[in-house]
Amino acid sequence: MPARGRGRKPVMRAPTTTSRGTTRPWMHPRRAILLGLVPAAAIAAACGSSSTSSTSSTTKATTATTAATAPAVQTANNAKFGTILVDGQGRTLYTLTNNGAAVACTSGACTAVWPPSLLPAGQTTVNVGSGVNNVSTVSANGGTQVAYKNLPLYRFSGDVSTGAANGDGINSFGGIWHVVKVGGGSTGSGSTGGGTATTGGSGTTTTTSGGTGY
Repeated sequence: MPARGRGRKPVMRAPTTTSRGTTRPWMHPRRAILLGLVPAAAIAAACGSSSTSSTSSTTKATTATTAATAPAVQTANNAKFGTILVDGQGRTLYTLTNNGAAVACTSGACTAVWPPSLLPAGQTTVNVGSGVNNVSTVSANGGTQVAYKNLPLYRFSGDVSTGAANGDGINSFGGIWHVVKVGGGSTGSGSTGGGTATTGGSGTTTTTSGGTGY
């Protein structure tokens, strides 16, 4: 019997030159396909990263725009005090006075309990809701603080829910704290209407005793 394989001519593959100058047979088709997928995957990853960065930038820009246009001061109806001033998140705003004069709350101990109502960095104009007048700003607590009738405004850390007003009448940090009643009451009387921030006059604030702690 003739030997198996005799008489067959070997298949010669054309050599290919690599970057190092050596030669090798033609690459297996499957390996070529896999290597061809690598650049495509890299391009897809780059596009995905670019899309994520673009979405993140858009979200930040939208958030900044919303913060700049949201009211820093607006009115709310309170069951105990009537119409009062609150911030853009509905948190009750307070003033600190002693015999009608503003008392500065700038120490770390004070601002930890009574956080100041500050405008976002770079913003100088106070956006107010309907029915709010006599709003201005003062430079305090390392930024631009919102004021009502030139009295700086603060929040109370003891107000754990929106609409709470637990800080009224508290005597601490050199004065007495009051909610800001609009249209009458013990803490300034702002006129209704408007909706734009104006610099108010000195105003008067009647203080009452009571409320200890903090």
